[in-house]
Amino acid sequence: MDKNSNIKTLQRNILFFFLAIALNLLPSCSSQKDTFTNRLYHNTTAKFNAYYYAKEKILELEDEIENEYQEDFSQVLPVFYTIDSATIESKEELLKEAREMASKAVDWHKISKWVDPSYYLIGKVDYYRGQYEEAQNTFKFLNVNSEQDDVRHIALIQLLRSFIDHRQFEDASFVIDFLSKEENIIDENKQYLYKTLAYYYEARGEMDLMAPSLFKSLEYTTDNSEASRINFILAQLYQKAGLDAFAYEYYQKSVSGSPNYERIFFAQLYSQQVAELERSKDLKRVRDYYDDLYKDNKNVDFRDVILFEKGRFEKKQGNLDEAIRLYSLATKEITENDRQKGYIYEALSDLFLNEKEDFLKTKYYLDSALTKFKETDKNYGVLAAKKIVFDQYALNYELLTTNDSLIQLSQLSPEAQEKFIDEFLAQEEERLIREAEMNKEKRRKACLKTYWLSEVAEEVQGRLFIGTIR
Repeated sequence: MDKNSNIKTLQRNILFFFLAIALNLLPSCSSQKDTFTNRLYHNTTAKFNAYYYAKEKILELEDEIENEYQEDFSQVLPVFYTIDSATIESKEELLKEAREMASKAVDWHKISKWVDPSYYLIGKVDYYRGQYEEAQNTFKFLNVNSEQDDVRHIALIQLLRSFIDHRQFEDASFVIDFLSKEENIIDENKQYLYKTLAYYYEARGEMDLMAPSLFKSLEYTTDNSEASRINFILAQLYQKAGLDAFAYEYYQKSVSGSPNYERIFFAQLYSQQVAELERSKDLKRVRDYYDDLYKDNKNVDFRDVILFEKGRFEKKQGNLDEAIRLYSLATKEITENDRQKGYIYEALSDLFLNEKEDFLKTKYYLDSALTKFKETDKNYGVLAAKKIVFDQYALNYELLTTNDSLIQLSQLSPEAQEKFIDEFLAQEEERLIREAEMNKEKRRKACLKTYWLSEVAEEVQGRLFIGTIR
């Protein structure tokens, strides 16, 4: 057993010793009587029972939100993981238990110092349940009434996040100003505060102001995985701003901290783009780079992304037909990431609109793109609006094409019209005969297969029968 384990065991034994004393001295401790032993009992019981279990359940929910969220690496990652209502619904029982435990800490241990932290947990449960007014009222109550600065600060930060969620920017600005004048904010709260400030600028669309807040949040981040994700976001912001050298540096930093392979893949892909690929004159080397990525078995789940990125590279070289070919291949790759497929179809629709001026194909690829996005995705509204325009175009085009054919037919002589109809009927008759022959052949093969299987079954049964006699 190492030194740290020994220390933890000693601390736990001391804790249970004092808890045992408190339990023996106060078999029916009052939640109101303020004495040393009473406070010791209520502080210990509240912290290691009600408060502890409520907090653990909320942490479990937050882990589930993170695990269920599918990162969209084609866009700048959001500061906070988006909360999916389906995840909340599936964890309703957990939230109910968390609220009950936190309420017990408040009701049963009124003189303990864990009452205000438990109120905060109640506010967080209401926040995740979507009961925003109740949650905001709880956080406001703590700011006014709590004598624990750490609790007041975290409640204010959570209130700020709730205001940003609902685009209550005036209220959010007031909270930011209030917090800027607060002193002695602990590092853990500073980390959450600066991260929430980055979220504030993200929600307002002021992407260039996100980086300073993220840098400050990173300064107080102790979790390696969290630091990796923040570094990735910073790299994306730098790449978006055209600062490739800084983007490369932070993509490389994001690889540390044991991120999942998906983030490592995109960090390496994008870092190579900003470092070399976009400026390289050696086109064969660039194409070989993408081909090697595609062949690597570790990247099977990202082959659509690789083909898409190679297609984008070819498009920049002016090779539009090759770009279309690669995009089309990317759409056929099997993947669980529907959103990525949506971006590929969207790119195809843009290419056929702006480069080929083929409005029908633009409409069809728009249709495909929309089936891959959720209504909550940022670009869904824009694509849906474009689809309305091109749906109308396709309808008008088909009407005009049909009318043009009828007009051309009407301008023919009676003999020519009769010849056209005869040829059309003959073609249809040939098509129907071909389809009938194909269906007949399919039925013949199916019958042969059934006959063969029955013969095999009889032979097997015969062998079994002979074996049984022997």
